Amino acid sequence: MLVLEACSNVSVLGTILFAKKLIKIISIVVPILLVLLITIDFAKAVIASSDDDMKRAQSLAIKRIIAGLIVFFVPLLVDTAFTVLTD
Repeated sequence: MLVLEACSNVSVLGTILFAKKLIKIISIVVPILLVLLITIDFAKAVIASSDDDMKRAQSLAIKRIIAGLIVFFVPLLVDTAFTVLTD
């Protein structure tokens, strides 16, 4: 019964709509930043022409890719969980 009242509340619906738009914006911005930052890191490593810098850039790129995947999969998992629970 409480869920039905929350769905008819305008402020709750506005908050949910804002959160959905924010997640959509983040899902567009994160890959762009990911590619840009990884490219900059590797360019710096190539210019320095040091094996240590290249390994550091590779390690940082892997960490950034994992963080980007987490940004994508957490909302997907939450949405899937809510879909399963509401059915």
